Amino acid sequence: MVVDGVVDAGQHGWAGEIGHLTVEPSGPQCGCGSTGCLEVYA
Repeated sequence: MVVDGVVDAGQHGWAGEIGHLTVEPSGPQCGCGSTGCLEVYA
């Protein structure tokens, strides 16, 4: 993600990683440590 011409990685360094958007909070665990990420289902 770019904000004012500067790459912004976000608070945890995952900005722009749409595979890690939570689509089902109670879903299976993802490799990133969260649960229910889009990446797990796609």
